[in-house]
Amino acid sequence: MDDNKKQFIGQPQSRFRKINMVDLVTIAIAREAILLDLGERMRTVDDYVDMFDVSRGTVQKALTRLEESGAITVEKRGVLGSYLTDRHIEILWHEAEWDQLTGAGAIPRTRRQEALASSVYAAFEDAGIPFSLAYLQGALRRVKGLLTNQYDFVLSSKSAANLIVPEYEDRVKIAIELEPYSYLSGYTTITRIGDHPKNAKRIGVDANSPDHAIVTKRIFDETVARGEAEYVELKYTKMPTATEAGFIDAFVFNRDVMDYVQNAPPLDLHDIPFELDLIDLTRAVVMTSANNYRIDDLLRGILNPERLSVIQQEVYDGTRFPIL
Repeated sequence: MDDNKKQFIGQPQSRFRKINMVDLVTIAIAREAILLDLGERMRTVDDYVDMFDVSRGTVQKALTRLEESGAITVEKRGVLGSYLTDRHIEILWHEAEWDQLTGAGAIPRTRRQEALASSVYAAFEDAGIPFSLAYLQGALRRVKGLLTNQYDFVLSSKSAANLIVPEYEDRVKIAIELEPYSYLSGYTTITRIGDHPKNAKRIGVDANSPDHAIVTKRIFDETVARGEAEYVELKYTKMPTATEAGFIDAFVFNRDVMDYVQNAPPLDLHDIPFELDLIDLTRAVVMTSANNYRIDDLLRGILNPERLSVIQQEVYDGTRFPIL
């Protein structure tokens, strides 16, 4: 059995019931029927047998179940194959186990995060697809929920995804990249008033925050490598007061979050050197499980990056109410 077949056999796993092989094939064919246009040719029984490494009888039972339930109407045209001529979308979505999709995103503590969540909700609403979004801090925690089938997809920054995806080999993938600044507005380097980052000797870094560690090291690694500065591990929420107290001299912060830090002392904010080009790290991405059959294709039809960007900007500007 090849790797693709092995991946399918255990997925998609229902959140609601135990399923057997006929159920699995039924779910897969139902998902394909949702993604087909009416009048398009369906795969043959032999195609499904080869794809999923199951018997012809299993495929026939799955097709019969979908037809008898009224989920699909198929016209057989002899050697030309079978064509999808009609479908009952509610029954089909239920058979596909897509009648209640669930995503997970970061807790929306900033206006930009509110805008991202709102754009995703609006996209599903426009598509007429029931949807819920869970909020969970930490991209790795969201991905673990994805792999245990709690979520159909998760949102994260591209920088966090670039660290997580290689760790999970072929189990997790980036399905969609959104527009620049869809996850955050950018970064700033912060020092005490009157100081400058180039004079900093002790640099705050939060190893538990992938985004923070990546950006900090992009900015300061050369200085640290020359022995002109050192990293000090510290939770990033404590860095403003640690800087004022002189425990560290500089740190990198998400521009959006800085406005929400309670009782932040007066500090100087400095632009990131232009040549570092961190714009790509401001993108949000949609990650999915490689075993969730055809979910990527479904999501790409719903979460259009350009459309989401327009909605985000409307929420960010205050011309559209956020949906949370």
